[in-house]
Amino acid sequence: MDGVSLALKSGEVVGLLGPNGAGKTTVMRMLATLSVADSGVITVADALRAADGAYQQQIGFLPETVPLYEDLSVYQYLAYFAKLYSLPEASKRIEAVLEDVDLLSRKESLVSNLSKGMRQRLGLARAILPDPAILLLDEPTIGLDPAQVVDIRRLIRRLGKTKAVLFSTHILAEAQQTCDRLIILKEGKVVADGPVVELANKLQVDTVVNIELAEASKFVAFLAQTDWCKEHQSIEINTFRVTLAPETAPSMVLDTIIKNGFVVNQFALEQTDLEDIYLDLLTA
Repeated sequence: MDGVSLALKSGEVVGLLGPNGAGKTTVMRMLATLSVADSGVITVADALRAADGAYQQQIGFLPETVPLYEDLSVYQYLAYFAKLYSLPEASKRIEAVLEDVDLLSRKESLVSNLSKGMRQRLGLARAILPDPAILLLDEPTIGLDPAQVVDIRRLIRRLGKTKAVLFSTHILAEAQQTCDRLIILKEGKVVADGPVVELANKLQVDTVVNIELAEASKFVAFLAQTDWCKEHQSIEINTFRVTLAPETAPSMVLDTIIKNGFVVNQFALEQTDLEDIYLDLLTA
């Protein structure tokens, strides 16, 4: 790494992007105390980075390959780590975490009988077990089928409401749909750090969302009254392609649409914008 400086705050999901060898995993390993930096300072929730429990309990780490004990049940696996963390009221905390990741009904299942998607959720459950301030997720959706990717993405967004989440990914469209902010690395240096919308604006790239509604008879009139709709077009019945005004957050748009009584079946950012930003920054 070369002079990397970054800050994360609670309530945001940050994507760590970059080609192979850029330093994504190195950053994660340093934050997780698995690698030691030659210089510099790392703090999390006012705890100085050190190989001790005070710092490490502020970190939840999900590596690319989730280390699981196949012969334990889901509950036993988490109980083992709860004991290592010396968690008070461990049973209550385990139940709450399993409910968070939608695995409560499988708590007696052996880990060996879990699907790939369920294994990822169990890995996330272990990562959030001590209620850390920050979650480090290294390629959390790799190897999952599309339905499982959607489930994990929704879970990350939900966790990101109360924690700082940093996750690395090679899937640019996934970062665009999941992140509030992007940090892009190239050869050990940060070449970009900012909100997805802000990076798009720097390159004059429009943010476009595709919206499918259950019923849309009043949606066009609704769009005309907003200040965030730059332009729109109807793709098919109840489905619209909406270009957002500069500096408009897609998450705000979705919340506004729902609050105005529309039932949203699908809300997706177009996948080409971030590709353009990423390639432009890496070739600059």
